Amino acid sequence: TERPFIMDKDDAFVRNLKRNYELCETAWRMKQWVSDAVEGGYFPKNYDLAAVEAKIARYFDLKEYLDTQKELMKNPYYQYMAKQDISYNDTQLERLKKNTGNEKLREYLTTVKKLRGLSFVRKKDMDSVMDRSVKEGKRQAEILRTRAEKRQLMHIFSAEALNINEDRRVRDKDYDAKFTPEGFEKALRNFRKLNVKDLHFRNIRDIAEHFKDNARMFDENREFERMLFIAIQRDLTPADDVMVELRSKIKAFKNAEYMMNNIQQKIIREPDSFLKEKTYAEFLEKCRSDVKTSVAPSEAYDMPVPGQNMDSYYKSVLKAVKREHKGRKEEIRKTYGFTHPVKHEDEGTGDVSWSLGAISREELERRSAEYEKNVFINEYIVDLETYTASGYGSRVESFAAAYGKIKGKDLSSVLERVATRYVQGMSDKELKAFVDIEGFGTPEEREKLWAKVLREGASLNYSELDSNDPKVIMHNMA
Repeated sequence: TERPFIMDKDDAFVRNLKRNYELCETAWRMKQWVSDAVEGGYFPKNYDLAAVEAKIARYFDLKEYLDTQKELMKNPYYQYMAKQDISYNDTQLERLKKNTGNEKLREYLTTVKKLRGLSFVRKKDMDSVMDRSVKEGKRQAEILRTRAEKRQLMHIFSAEALNINEDRRVRDKDYDAKFTPEGFEKALRNFRKLNVKDLHFRNIRDIAEHFKDNARMFDENREFERMLFIAIQRDLTPADDVMVELRSKIKAFKNAEYMMNNIQQKIIREPDSFLKEKTYAEFLEKCRSDVKTSVAPSEAYDMPVPGQNMDSYYKSVLKAVKREHKGRKEEIRKTYGFTHPVKHEDEGTGDVSWSLGAISREELERRSAEYEKNVFINEYIVDLETYTASGYGSRVESFAAAYGKIKGKDLSSVLERVATRYVQGMSDKELKAFVDIEGFGTPEEREKLWAKVLREGASLNYSELDSNDPKVIMHNMA
């Protein structure tokens, strides 16, 4: 039926409540059948899937209304306030709720607000949810039609999650000792030839099928970033215009890496949300929002989203970095003023006030000349922690989730924060060995494993870590 049984008045609502609930139950059963039929490939071709889903959505809205109205009518205050509360706005309802100590009255007012927020409106019947249901029908139809493809993507991403190469750079404690100026010049030439537009970012399938190709470019990006960091310590900082280009390209590659890792992690760790609850666009928006919040909440540029032109994305980052470089003197003035405040004391009253300090022209020029070098150093150091938590951390969490499905156990807590730092740079074989002990080993085996982790921590020279010597600090960061 297109419409529920009549319920325009309270007595009609009560009289037809059971039959209307039966309609809603039929819609729920139809939802299950449609889902199975689409996935099984036997949904009738002469039926409009979106229209069927729209009708189901209307009855889901009706069910929510029936539940809420029934709850409201059970409350003893309904017979006193059913007509009166219509004239109250939300602010007045909140004020009443706040000022009463009567729990039943508070429940009633809460339910009234809930009823007002529903899509279904009794006096308008199904017309009240028609427009919304058409949109929801199209949305649900898209989710159903893409479910089989999404299962394939889950399989691909899970396989890639279990395939991690050893990262020797991360585990090499004397990485900077191997640096040579000639090697850096060669790396600089090669990196400037590397194009962000060559990343496979056309859609989620493109990322999945070329995961290794993207990962290789991300590795090249991080390798060069580390070399540039060391080159700056060797007084080999490139010219400002080159640094602007390099910083922009490094940022664009890293943001794409963060997005790819986050997409993989969510697909593996939250399969129901990916398969049954979100369209591709909604899923990607959630990934973009999460990565933006965790990685670069205050940056002028956004995160790249699959489907976006990656060359255009790089140019947007480059534009933002150029704008930042152009305004660097004003930023230096502000920073200097805040860090060098000037104290003013009134001789008569003794009142004290402060103003921003003024930087000298010579100091401004000196800091301006070193701006690109210093801002890169700051970005590099800050990103070490960000990458461990949100970049590499996402890959490790994906590994744990994928491996956990094979082992039949939730392993999400095994590679927690401390362990993530310890395993960083390990190959998939080493990761499996670690997880097998921590997740399935005996108490003695786990104790032995964590003794090894503690020995690794104890092997660090903490006097160097606390050093104020810039050379020691930069060595440790490299």
